Amino acid sequence: MAIQKLAKGDRKLKIPSLLPLRIPIVELNTGESFMLKIKNIKLYGLDKLKPIKFQTNFKKKTGMTLSHVEKVVILGNYDMKGKISVLPVEGQGPLNLTLGTYDL
Repeated sequence: MAIQKLAKGDRKLKIPSLLPLRIPIVELNTGESFMLKIKNIKLYGLDKLKPIKFQTNFKKKTGMTLSHVEKVVILGNYDMKGKISVLPVEGQGPLNLTLGTYDL
């Protein structure tokens, strides 16, 4: 499977290892009502993706893939402040998001 091979990296193609996939920061800000910042993200499980369906449209230069994964783990540090509906939420600390079986 190409996904599993590429996830391990390829020096010839200058592709770094994606085990884990590292993302420096993700920010979600809806204005005054909600702010979420996640830093130092490590995403595990990409090497276990199993492609189910793949479509390309060469005229539009687009593609779509559907893959199955048994487990995805996301680690990082979060900082959150705001309101969800009328409930105030605020916090910061380590993030461990473990997701079960999904088709993505």
